[in-house]
Amino acid sequence: DEKSQLQNKAKALRVLRECEPDVCLLQESYDIDGDRPQLGAWMAGELGWNSWQGESTHLCVLTPLAIEERYFHAVWHGVGARLEDEAGRALDVYSIWIDWRAYLPYALRDDPAIEDAALLACESEGSDRLQQARSILEHLETTGRTAGDVPLLVGGDWNCPSHLDWTADTARAYRFKRALRLPVSALVASRGFVDCFREVHPDPLRRPGFTPGPQWELQLP
Repeated sequence: DEKSQLQNKAKALRVLRECEPDVCLLQESYDIDGDRPQLGAWMAGELGWNSWQGESTHLCVLTPLAIEERYFHAVWHGVGARLEDEAGRALDVYSIWIDWRAYLPYALRDDPAIEDAALLACESEGSDRLQQARSILEHLETTGRTAGDVPLLVGGDWNCPSHLDWTADTARAYRFKRALRLPVSALVASRGFVDCFREVHPDPLRRPGFTPGPQWELQLP
């Protein structure tokens, strides 16, 4: 209802004020009934920040930094921007979302005896996650985002875990994990990206990081 929507917006705004991030990559930045601002634009106005959503249905880049360029991939799956701080340093960022269906940990939870091949098929047959991840990477490569000397951060709702968290050690510690090279995160890593969370917290046992997926930064030479 309207009261809950207003409360949720206020909570999101309070989190940003407390954390003071340099950039927030939003998903589900919808308008409300078609007559109120999208969440990202509304929060940008409240904070005096900048935002870019463009044609996207729900993805938004929200930041106190200057937005120097704006990028677009797909209404549901990707929008990006080039940000610049007061020192003139640039950063390319993308907010992304890929298919939520056939969430791999739930498939294992619901059928602990499922074969590895069937489990991995969640990414390419039960959902379109693998194809959508390929499409995002192709966009980043063909538009030159991965070729320059500007760092690139790609984050959002991957709706899948990382292969860096599904290891022999974590499989022994957690019931619903196996030692598998999960295809979506492995694909992103193979293109030169690194998992930002795992760079800071390399041990998935000490810091499991229970989130829908990693945030990836391009590791430049």
